[in-house]
Amino acid sequence: MKKKGGGKNHTTKTTGVRYRDIITNGKVDKTYYIRFKDTNNKTREIKVDKYSEGILENYCNQK
Repeated sequence: MKKKGGGKNHTTKTTGVRYRDIITNGKVDKTYYIRFKDTNNKTREIKVDKYSEGILENYCNQK
């Protein structure tokens, strides 16, 4: 049985921006995440949005 979500993190050319391949409406889509260190020096990862919603790497880098 195939998994519907999750998957492997893929790196991008932009520092701190990663994406995961997911299935949206039966098609492969990318969900972008940004990674950063907070004030306590802990690594945080926040979901930005999906490629199908118009989100690109450059937008994630500005956040």
